[in-house]
Order: sequence, then structure tokens, then C-alpha cells
Amino acid sequence: MRALAKLARDVVDAVVLELPEAEALVLSQRLDNARPRTALEDGWMLRVLLDEHGLSQQELADKLDRSTSWVSRRLGLVRALPESVQRVVRKGRLPVQAATKYLVPLARANAAQCEQLVRGLGRGRVSVRQVKRLYDAWRQGDVQQRARLAEKPRLFLRAQDEALKAARARERETAGVELVIADLGALAGISLRVCKRLAALRSAWMRARGAFSSLTAHLTEENDHAGSRDEDDDPQAVPGRPRGQNDRAGAQGVAQLRAACHS
Repeated sequence: MRALAKLARDVVDAVVLELPEAEALVLSQRLDNARPRTALEDGWMLRVLLDEHGLSQQELADKLDRSTSWVSRRLGLVRALPESVQRVVRKGRLPVQAATKYLVPLARANAAQCEQLVRGLGRGRVSVRQVKRLYDAWRQGDVQQRARLAEKPRLFLRAQDEALKAARARERETAGVELVIADLGALAGISLRVCKRLAALRSAWMRARGAFSSLTAHLTEENDHAGSRDEDDDPQAVPGRPRGQNDRAGAQGVAQLRAACHS
């Protein structure tokens, strides 16, 4: 009625369910699809049905068509989380997934430090990954480290971010040096292969040049021998006289011999 008065409305539509209260709550939960409900809202309804109406977790899972783990996780939110943490989740500054996975076990182990840690986060939003980092550090720390972490969680996140940046910078630098070393190794391998191929090429060239020289000498020698045989085979060849002149001299001699025979 107070909400209707603030909205300046005096008429509202209502549905009358002729059911027991527990059944009506379950039915309204299944029929209300106008907006998605938060896990906390589901947990509040489940807690009412469990504590005030005596339904078991298995009965709740069957009636809502959910798994028992779904019921257990949402009950854990409203039972384990302190009310101050629930308010932060309800306002949207803390993701429901982060509260379910990390803050619920933290609250079960130490509710006071869970409240202190969420209070130390202030009004700014945090991500699921940041809450996981806080929870992991809290689990791994000793008593003093856990107390400092719960007192100043934002300071821890900033310090860890700086350490991560420095580590990534070192990794990039190391990766750059390793790439240069790999490039130099590849260059050395290429150079060795080129040297081997040049040595093989030089050896092949020397063999080819020697064979060509032998072939040239052999051809020259054959040419000289062929000239000597031509001169030895011509009986009228006169040393130093061209072959044509020897032929003409032989023809004149034959003519003179025939003239003498006729006379």
C-alpha cells in the first residue's frame, strides 16, 4: 500500500490463489517470468519455505524443477552471508557469482573478516576475478596476512596488479630475447647450409674446369695429327705449297706424258 501511494495509484490488479501459502509461493515463483530474479531473492523465498513451512531441500528442488545443488547454493547465500554483505550484493556492487563461490565459504570460515573485507572494498564495483584473487590470497595467508587483507583489500589488489604488470613486462622482455636468439640460430643454420653448398659448387666447378681443359687439349692434339696425315697421304704434296698447286702440277705432267706417247 505504501508503494502504491508513492506511485499515486489507488487501483491494483491482484490474483487470488486458493492454495496453501507454501504452494502459492512455489506457484508464483514458477509463473513470475516478468523479470529475472537474483540469487538472493531465490534464497529468501527458499529460506521461508524451508524454515516456516517445513519443506525439505529435495521437495523444494522437485517443486521448482531445480537441482538440489541449486537450492543449496541459494540457501547458502542467505544463511552464510552476513546481512551487510547481502545488502552489497543486492545493490549490485558485488556479483552474485562471486558471493556464491568465494564469499560464502569465507563467511563460513570467518564471518567477521568476510564483513570487514566487503566493507573495505568500498562503494566501487568489483569483478568475480578480483574476488577470487582476494579469496585465494586469504586462504593461502597466515593469521596476520589474512587480517591485513581483510582490512585493506583494495590495496592488496593494486599491489597485485602492479606485480602482475611487472611480471608480464619481464615475460615480454624474456620472450623478445628468446626470439632474437631463435632468429640468430636460424641465421647460423642458413649460413652453414650456404657454406656447404658453396663448397660443393666450388668442387664441382673445379672438376668441370679440369675436364674442359682436358677436352680442349685432346681436341687440339687430334687436329694436329689429322693435318699431318693429310700431308703424308698426298704423294705430290710439296712442303710449303698449297694443295691446289700440287694438283695443277700433276695435271701438267700427265699431259706432257701423253704428248710424248703420241709422237
